[in-house]
Amino acid sequence: MRNLWKVAKEEFNRLARKRSFILSLIGMPIFIGVIMAIAIFTAMPRGDARPLGYVDLAGVMAGPVAAGYTAPDDIAAPVSFADQAAARAALERGEIQGFYLIGEDYSQTRKLQLFTWDKAPSGRARNAFQALLAAHVVAQAPADAQRILLEGTTLNFRAADDTREMPAEGFVVAIILPFVIGFFFLMVVMSSGGYLLQAVTTEKENRMVEVMMTSVSPLQMIGGKAVGLIGVALTQVAVWLLALAVALVVIRAQVSWIADIQIPWGTLGITALFFLPTYVLLAGLMIAVGSMVTELQHGQQIAGFFNLLFALPFFFLVMVFNNPDSAIMIAMSLFPTTSMMTLAMRWAVTAVPMWQVGLSFALLCLAALGSIWLAAKVFRAGMLRYGQPLNLAGLREAIRPAKPVTSAQGAAARGSAKV
Repeated sequence: MRNLWKVAKEEFNRLARKRSFILSLIGMPIFIGVIMAIAIFTAMPRGDARPLGYVDLAGVMAGPVAAGYTAPDDIAAPVSFADQAAARAALERGEIQGFYLIGEDYSQTRKLQLFTWDKAPSGRARNAFQALLAAHVVAQAPADAQRILLEGTTLNFRAADDTREMPAEGFVVAIILPFVIGFFFLMVVMSSGGYLLQAVTTEKENRMVEVMMTSVSPLQMIGGKAVGLIGVALTQVAVWLLALAVALVVIRAQVSWIADIQIPWGTLGITALFFLPTYVLLAGLMIAVGSMVTELQHGQQIAGFFNLLFALPFFFLVMVFNNPDSAIMIAMSLFPTTSMMTLAMRWAVTAVPMWQVGLSFALLCLAALGSIWLAAKVFRAGMLRYGQPLNLAGLREAIRPAKPVTSAQGAAARGSAKV
């Protein structure tokens, strides 16, 4: 066990000092910062605080406003004009951003005309006018309906077995989040895939592996390298998540509606639970591929097939939404390479039974440990066939347990040795 941790520490230090890893580590936070800055700049209100005007030919705005109406405090209230000529004159003087014409047939058509110059009015000004118009229209409704018409209704999504409930805004986030997680995981895989393939190829090329094998067993070496690689990946993920958390805190202070979004902790919990064993499984498979081939380029071609297995749930998006409890979806939830992504997507649209989650996690952990064991076996077989690629027959021979030597076979071997 001590040798395993020594190998893990050496592997971690070797990869953490690479220039490519450092650039990847700091490049993603910079990318997230730029995206968040663009989002904040886009969502920030415009600087034009001038109001909009309106000409009411239908008499809609002449009556009182509904009791629940509150005027916005970040822009001046819309200005009423007696006729279109007065509104146009105010527009030419620059006193207003534009003006609405409420025609005499508004009650039947519900159509408005907006007059402005080449620049469209700000969203705040349009929202202020629409809120005032709605308040006047709602005032004509019965008193018990005015609050509903002004504030709208709150839509909640509840599971059929009453296990989960979330507002509509949280439901949208829960739908989008699995795709964000999937792309995030694929980015981690792509950024660290080269390191995983090179875990043993470097030592094989410079013949250092022969020296290392005199002091450590294949399982200790492969297990230590896997632990070191996982440590590097977790460091990368931790830095990226910290940068994302800081960016979200900053953007929430600038964009008020983001603070109202409820975080789907269930989806995040499923992802956090399955992420580590999924990456261990990936690491074991990549190290096994690197142990089979003699050139890194051949290993990259084979590794592309395994990356496709982890990204397979994206090809079943239609089925996730139409029939998330189908046999195919359940099978993909239990299959180790697709379990994390499939469960995260199904969790957002249906109530996943806990037995499926537990069984999937158990199968994933067994597959992850099995991939490390397989990588050690393949590595040992590759050492015995140094300089030659390991084919399927050699792979079966490496996995197959060694047959015990009988006494007759041993006597025959000794007899042949004497001759």
